[in-house]
Amino acid sequence: MKHLKAAQRVSLKLILLCRFGIKLPRYQQIVNALTWMSHSQTLRRVSREYVIDLYLRPPVSRFRLMDFHLMDRIVRDANR
Repeated sequence: MKHLKAAQRVSLKLILLCRFGIKLPRYQQIVNALTWMSHSQTLRRVSREYVIDLYLRPPVSRFRLMDFHLMDRIVRDANR
């Protein structure tokens, strides 16, 4: 592969998509899924070990990771 020019190289992602119709997830989607799985496992473990009186889950799915400037809105929406 090193002797091929950049235009001649074919990525595995392109081969999977064209030949088999397999669309690989983006890096961000993988990180989000792993974070969610880790959170779910931790929540299950904590709920077994401790009594949880109140579990807050604010609606943050419409906000991005770096939306720090929207903190007041997020807090206000969570309190509703």
